[in-house]
Amino acid sequence: MHSDRDLTRRFDAVRRADRAATPDFGALVRRPAMRRRPIAFRAVLVAATVLLAIGGVGLARRRTRDEIPSVLTWRSPTGALLRTPGQGLLRDIPTLRSSLLGDRSHSGDR
Repeated sequence: MHSDRDLTRRFDAVRRADRAATPDFGALVRRPAMRRRPIAFRAVLVAATVLLAIGGVGLARRRTRDEIPSVLTWRSPTGALLRTPGQGLLRDIPTLRSSLLGDRSHSGDR
């Protein structure tokens, strides 16, 4: 474990290293400002954005109503999973006289 003096000495060393690596504030203030992009570049960028937006709206309006699918004709992509084997057995209601074994006479002939 480190003693308090040891920790104080280590933090002082880190502070001195930070001060040595930090540039002078006056030098930073006197440094010339970064070059800004010319106004022409911004104008071209804005014009391109406006043209793309107008083109997108134009393409969206060209689409006819026939191309838009109706909700009534839509089919679920997973609808086939709902059809199971033996589904006909559950759809039909059996009568008292029906049998899964077919028509067999119960006359006693065996």
